Amino acid sequence: GKTGYTTPINTAMDLNSTLIIDNAHVTFNESIASPDVQINNANVYFKNTINSASLKLHDSLVSMGINNTDKTPQQFGSVELTGTSILTHDSATIGQDQRAGINWIVDTLTVSETSKIDVSSRGYKYKSGTGLYSGGSYGGRGGSYNGSNKSIATYGDLYSPVDFGSGGRDNTSNSTRGGGALHLVVNQLTLNGRILSNGQAGSGSIGGGSGGSVWLDVGTLNGIGDIRAGGNAGGYERGGGGRVAIYYDNASGFDLNNVSAKSGGTDAGDGTVYITASHTPSNTDGLVAYYPFSGKADDLSGLNRHGVVTNASLTKDRYNNDNSAYYFNGVDSYIAIGNESSIDLDKDFTFSA
Repeated sequence: GKTGYTTPINTAMDLNSTLIIDNAHVTFNESIASPDVQINNANVYFKNTINSASLKLHDSLVSMGINNTDKTPQQFGSVELTGTSILTHDSATIGQDQRAGINWIVDTLTVSETSKIDVSSRGYKYKSGTGLYSGGSYGGRGGSYNGSNKSIATYGDLYSPVDFGSGGRDNTSNSTRGGGALHLVVNQLTLNGRILSNGQAGSGSIGGGSGGSVWLDVGTLNGIGDIRAGGNAGGYERGGGGRVAIYYDNASGFDLNNVSAKSGGTDAGDGTVYITASHTPSNTDGLVAYYPFSGKADDLSGLNRHGVVTNASLTKDRYNNDNSAYYFNGVDSYIAIGNESSIDLDKDFTFSA
């Protein structure tokens, strides 16, 4: 079985040729750069960043570290998961920053039928204020034990979910974990396998964990797979559902009914699922900001160049989607995005709407 990471590599690597990891258990503690990374029948932990045009996993377990405080997304030309491959991230700790999970920009992402991107049970343990024996909350509220030991309130963002889910607890320090956090900006996503951010099941008297975050900005989405961010059952109380947001140009080849953020049971609340035809930029090479105006003026490129709205109001866009455009009064309405050299207009640039 593929368990553990036994061989540490403590120096950064900047290669001009393909990096092949075959039948090995390896931890990379520093950054890795290679034009092509191929991982076969291996356990690999990338504690720091990986810079590669192509990443291929076959029958392998790959975990990404979340100790890097840089919120800039990692970029790949292509990522392919085949065989029984699993892509996940490290477990979160309370107080860890948002976007600390998997935050990638990929041109072409393929997940085979028996592979999965799975950040289930990688979120927070129980958060402060969680009542004894209660379930974890996030997009949906966890179950409260006997009505007196209450779960915490829901938190996070319907339109741009980036938070970790939270765990349930017993009457000591024992805890489950919520689901992790995944944000993918992908030109072409072929999902025949699964994308999961479910909560952890509780045993004994420990409450179940909540679902986590799945946020997809996709040009074309197809395949027979599914996307889940569900809460899980607990010893006493269940976890609430997580949050899923999907923005797509073309999803005609994917059944959007295969997307859910259900709770772990009837005493907990379902999470949120937001799906919209967003007309996401299909080419993310050189992208410096992306504003779909999905209920707010946040930059969804992953670069956090969020707009600050003054005297403008949300309205329907040209495709009749509610709260997906802004109305300017022609007098004193504007959206400010700060003063950064990377978005100065004294160089070649392109706007796309």
